[in-house]
Amino acid sequence: MPRGSKSAQPPPPSGWLCFNCKGSSRKRRASKNSRSCTAYACKKALRKRRLEQGAQLPEASLITQPAPRLTGERMPRNMYVQELRQILGERCCLPSEMSNFCRRNGPYNGGQQEFLVRGYFMEVDTRQDVDTLELRSAEEADPVGELNLLWVHVDDLSATICKSDIQAALLDRLQCVNNVVAELHSDDDE
Repeated sequence: MPRGSKSAQPPPPSGWLCFNCKGSSRKRRASKNSRSCTAYACKKALRKRRLEQGAQLPEASLITQPAPRLTGERMPRNMYVQELRQILGERCCLPSEMSNFCRRNGPYNGGQQEFLVRGYFMEVDTRQDVDTLELRSAEEADPVGELNLLWVHVDDLSATICKSDIQAALLDRLQCVNNVVAELHSDDDE
């Protein structure tokens, strides 16, 4: 048998056949459940077949698609929280503003804690006015501002709302989360 003659070679010993070359390349299987061998032409044919069927690899879609924009706005610099009603969520970063590397591996020390706050917000003329505001509890605040839902940086929140009110709102939020978790566990038991 002359060297280089592919027609006279037997199929691979493992018993499976590549969907593309039918074992003529004599390469090993690409992976345990794969239908192709490790030959470049077979991998290329498999990739083309997947694209024709519309099935893209999940890793490729994570890298090429931008992160979705989140609803809600950040509190403008000329506003402050006058009365805290509820804390509905928290975040440490915006995925839409992160690089692909940071979205996969986390923000490390670059994250800044923000809370999604429902409450009354007031506008001021300059940022210096916000720094001179006194801390007031929820009972002392008169709700003359605008009721709104905004993302507020933790430092801005603690600058105008007293610590006990923030702790109470966080405990209420924790209780709501615990109730949801308990309901999910009770649904699993049934």
